[in-house]
Amino acid sequence: MPISSKLKGILLASAILACAALVLKVSLRASVDEQEPNRSDPAVDYEAALARFEQIQAREAAMDELNPICLSKLLTHGQKTEHAIILMHGMTNCPEQFRELAPMFYERGYNVLIPRMPGNGLADPETTTLKDVTAEQLCDCCTDMVDIARGLGGHVTFLGISVGGTMAAWVALHRPDVDLAVPIAPVFSLGRNMGVRVSRRDVRVTLDAQYHDAVDSALFRGDGPQLSWFCHAWTGTIDAPGLLRL
Repeated sequence: MPISSKLKGILLASAILACAALVLKVSLRASVDEQEPNRSDPAVDYEAALARFEQIQAREAAMDELNPICLSKLLTHGQKTEHAIILMHGMTNCPEQFRELAPMFYERGYNVLIPRMPGNGLADPETTTLKDVTAEQLCDCCTDMVDIARGLGGHVTFLGISVGGTMAAWVALHRPDVDLAVPIAPVFSLGRNMGVRVSRRDVRVTLDAQYHDAVDSALFRGDGPQLSWFCHAWTGTIDAPGLLRL
C-alpha cells in the first residue's frame, strides 16, 4: 500500500524531532561533563553573609550609572532564619521586579536576597551594556549570591525569571547546597554547533517532550537541590500563592 505524501511528511517530522531530542540529550550530557567545578565559599554565619552583602552595596553605591531603585536588596530579620530565598530578576529588569513578591516571603519569616544581575539596572534606557554581559559573569553572580544566602538561612531557595531562570537551573547543577531551584520561564535553546536546524515550533515541542528526561539524567541525580519547574512560558503574571508554598 503506497504511503501518502502527508504521512511521509509526518514520519519525516517525527524523525527530525527524535534526532533533535537525541542531540539535545547528548549535548546536555557533554556540557555537564565539561563544566569545571565552580568556586564556592559559603558564608559561615549571618554576620559573614551580611558583611559580603554590604560590600556589594558599597560597590553599587559607587556606580553612578545605576538607577537608584535598581540596587541589590536584602530583607533581613537581623539573624539567620530557617529559610532564605534568592530572587533573581530577568534580563533588562532589576530587583524592583520583585517589589511586591519579596515582602510576601519576608512576612513568612524568610530572609530575602534580591541581587542585581550584572549589566542590568542602568539609568540610561538606551544603554548597550547588556551586549557585553558574559555567561561567566552570570555564573559568578550565582556563586556569590548562593554563598551569601548560605549564611542567611538554613534552607536556601534560588528563584529566577527568564535569564534569571536559566541561572537558577545552573545553580541546581552546580550548587548541591541549594535546597530548591525554581526556574520560571528559563531561556533554553538548541546551540548552533549542534548541526540541527529546526523551527521554533519544533524546538518547543522537542523541549516539552524531551527536556525533562535530559535534566533528570544529566543535571539532577538526587544529590543536588530539588528542582521545581514552576512554568514553561512567561504569561505576564506570577502565581504568588503558588510561589509562597515553596
